[in-house]
Formats: sequence, C-alpha cells, structure tokens
Amino acid sequence: MKAHCIRIDNPFDPIGSRAVATLRRPLRVRRLAPRGTAPVIALLNGRPLLRAGWRRRLRHGDHLVFVTLPRGRGGSNPLQLLLSLAIMVFAPGLVAGFGAAFATTTALGVTTFTLLGNATVIGLTMAGNALVSALMPQQSGGALSIPAASPTYSLQAQGNAARLENAIPVQYGRLLMSPDLAAMPYTEFVGGELFLYQLMCLGAGEFAIEDIRIEDTPITAFSEVTTEIVLPGGALTLFPSAVISSVEVSGQTLAGLMTGSWSRSTTTITVTQVAHGRAVGQGLYLGFTTGGGPSEFYTITGVTTDSFTVTGPTGAGSGNVNIFSLMGGVAGFVANAAGSLANRLAFDLVLPYGLYGLSGSNLVDKSASVTIQAVPVDNAGVATGPWVDLATETMTDRTSTPVRESFSYAVTPGRYRVRAFRTDVRDLTSGVGHEVVVAALRAYLREPQSFGQVTLLAIRMRASNNLSALASRRIKVLATRKLPVWNGASWSAPVATTSIAWAIADAARDTVYGAGL
Repeated sequence: MKAHCIRIDNPFDPIGSRAVATLRRPLRVRRLAPRGTAPVIALLNGRPLLRAGWRRRLRHGDHLVFVTLPRGRGGSNPLQLLLSLAIMVFAPGLVAGFGAAFATTTALGVTTFTLLGNATVIGLTMAGNALVSALMPQQSGGALSIPAASPTYSLQAQGNAARLENAIPVQYGRLLMSPDLAAMPYTEFVGGELFLYQLMCLGAGEFAIEDIRIEDTPITAFSEVTTEIVLPGGALTLFPSAVISSVEVSGQTLAGLMTGSWSRSTTTITVTQVAHGRAVGQGLYLGFTTGGGPSEFYTITGVTTDSFTVTGPTGAGSGNVNIFSLMGGVAGFVANAAGSLANRLAFDLVLPYGLYGLSGSNLVDKSASVTIQAVPVDNAGVATGPWVDLATETMTDRTSTPVRESFSYAVTPGRYRVRAFRTDVRDLTSGVGHEVVVAALRAYLREPQSFGQVTLLAIRMRASNNLSALASRRIKVLATRKLPVWNGASWSAPVATTSIAWAIADAARDTVYGAGL
C-alpha cells in the first residue's frame, strides 16, 4: 500500500509551503489532519472531502491534500467572504430562470424582477449567507488573542488618536477618515505664540487627496494651519517628527537667588536662612561670597527651621552665601530614553504674569535670568562627562501679558540629563510680574525623517481664537486609494480607483502587507 498526504500551510504559496509525506499504512483521514484552530479543507484525489468523510481510510494510490485557509487576526475567513459575494452575484440569475412570475427580460437584455422575484432574491441571499455561516463559523480566540477594536465602527466620538503597537491601516476605495497619529504631537513657542505639531498616517500606499478638514470645515479656511503631504518613501520637511517631551518637567516654578550666612566645622557646612522651607535630599548651588567657602552644587543632608546642612571638604570659616535652587536637583531630569540619541534640547519658559516692574503706577523694564545645564549620561543614567552650561537666558520686558519663549540648543548626539536655576533675585513685591515657570523640556532625536511606504499628513497649527483645543483632534481627510490596474498587458502606475477588483489584486500582489504573488 502506498499513498501520499500533502499539507499546504499557505494557499498563496502552495509550492513553497507544502509538506509531502508518503504513507505505507491505511490511516484514517482525520488522523492526518493538521492540529489547531485554523480552518482547513481536505481534497481527496482532487475532490473536496467533507468532515463527515474523514473517517475513511486511505487506499493504495490515494492523494490527500490538506489546505490551511488564510484568516485575519480577528478570526475572519476570506473563503466565507468570497462565498457570500458569490451568493450575491448568482442569486439574481437563479431567480431569473424560475419563470415570468419572477422576472422578465427585455429585448436589450435588461432583467426586471417582479415583487415576488425581488423577495425570492432576498430570501435566497439570506438563506445562502446563513448556510455559509453555519458551515464556516467565526473562530473565537482566547483573551490574549483578541485584537484591538477597529476605530472605523464605533459609537465613541471620532478623532485622531495614537493606536500604539497596532497595525498600520491598509485603505481601499474612497474614504472620509480620521487618520491615526504617526508620532507624538508636541508644542513650542515661536515669537511668543504657541504652535502645535502633529504627524498623521493615512495608511499604506499612496492616496489621491480631495479635501482636508477640521471637523466639517475645509482646512484652507484656517490661516493658522500649514500642511504637508509626505508620499510613500518621501521625507518630512515641515518639522522634526522624532521629538520626546519630558513628563517630569511641566510647570515647575523657579525660585530666585536667595542669600544667607554660613559656617563650617570639618566637613559640615551649616547655612542659616530664615524659614527656608527646604527638605533633606534637595539639590542646590551655593555660591560663597565671603569667607572663602567652596562654591559648588550640594545636596541637603539635614534641616532645622532656619538652617540646613550640607557636606563639603574639610575646613573652617564663615561668611555670606548666595543660594540657587535647582530644578531637577543635583542629578537633573533625564531628557531622552535609553538607547536614543538627542542632537538638540529645548526648554519652554513661561512668565505667567508678564515681566515688569513698577514705578509709582507706571510699568518699567524688568529682567529675569535662567541658567540651563546638561550632562551626557549612559543608558543606566550615569554621567559620562561634566555638567556644561547650555546657556544663561536673560529676558527683559515691560508687559503684563504672559511671556512665553522656547530656547533650543544643539548638542553632540547622546543621552542627557538637564537642570536649571534662576541667577537673579525674584522680586516678590505685590503687583510685579517676575515669576518664571519651566513649562516643558524636549529632546529632538537623531532619527530618519522617512517612514517607508505610507502616506503621511504633517500639520503645523498656531494657537488662536479661531482654533480650539478640541479642533486639533478633529482632522479628517477625504481621499481615494491609488492602486495599480491591469491594462491587458501590464500593471499601470498607481491610480485613484474604487474598484474592488484592483483592491483584491493589490491584496494578493503586494509584498509588504499582501500575499506577494
């Protein structure tokens, strides 16, 4: 006895995915079937074999083929879809052959169904789909295999969102879509005005874009918005996309320079400052103005109501000292994650009450100075070099309107910690605008600006009374997917099309997201 059993795991690649076994014993068909939950069909000597016949034993000369059908992560079955389409196509033709009571055909070949004929077509279609569903039920997976819900069909408010770790959509036809975010949005101040930068992904391939909207209004109605379409393989030029905003830095108020007195006993330096409100572990910079103390960055080791202690080199002495409070402490805040390389660092400084002094009832010029420092660190966060001053920024103005500025600094590509402190005395006089807040810290990564074979939409928005915060997440795009079409001899360059034929052909031919035939 000699028979053959062939297993094909990928019907799109029946040669490359097949496994052939020669059988010398008359085994049952069901014993040879592939294990698992994937849908499988059996062909015995070239004819389909229903599962009821899988008890049959193979005979000499038999050829048994098992084909595993493709399906999506959600358990969808392409064969079920094709059978449903076939029912929709052939049901009208079948009913038309039942006689004049169901349909009539004109001299031009146009078939017109009677009321009975239409009802029969609907009934056959429903019955056929029910039969297909019964023969090929949807496979249910475990809790860990449940995919993320598609945003296309949802009762929630639509909007642009980041679907992390989810598949890039492959769109077909003409769609009004709310594209997903392709990178984390970020903001910066330019000339005192706030700008929002967003990068969105329409999907794989190329699109013919008809309209870009904010909700239902064409985006061209907003003069505050600039857009750029990035074609597959193209480069983004409107703004940098690989930008990380630190979550630790968000609205810290910088304390101004303060003064006190100091004395030292061996390695303990005691600083007297009335009602200082400091805590053990806080970092600061002590600038000794008299007595010859060692000006340096310190960490507080002990506190009382009106004094605190730090540890320094052995010595003695006393005098006066300037106290600079550090945002980020002695160690500073990490600007970018392990494994990433930043080539630029940026700080957002906000003066929420403006920047001005008072002379009687008149506003006068006022200044505020901030020193920003950075140190390179390794992936474990350990410093690999000395702290360096990126800059000391001095802002001078005479306005009660909030002042907002972004400061950017080029750095050698690497990972960094950053800290900041005010170098001037904060004026606490009532009615004076002299408060400085660090609103954000950003790291601009050294990353390529090309995203592969997808179409991107880059948007730069300037905040104004014409744009609301909600509007920034209501971007919609009306577009038609471009696909190659067959002209009888060859495949064309991608053109806008809504044909299901070319969509099916693309899914079968594409080598990135399709079957690669």
